[in-house]
Amino acid sequence: MTDISVIILQKNEALHIKRCLEMLRPLEPRQIFVVESQKGDRTHEIALEMGATTVWHDWPGLYAKQFNWALDNLPIQTKWVLRLD
Repeated sequence: MTDISVIILQKNEALHIKRCLEMLRPLEPRQIFVVESQKGDRTHEIALEMGATTVWHDWPGLYAKQFNWALDNLPIQTKWVLRLD
């Protein structure tokens, strides 16, 4: 297991989230967080089925604000964080 956490910001990505999470497997990240800002498709369910932790946070209007919220509020336990979009 790699000392890395992954943060994925998403909005209705049911079409792509499974493939994205599968592509992370070779990295063996310790934690994967999917931050949702809008519900409306199956992204949440798919991410949970794939072993990710999902959290809800209203969209603050800017990508950087959402990512900084994630850094400040998620229980990240690793030295490194990979941001995926």
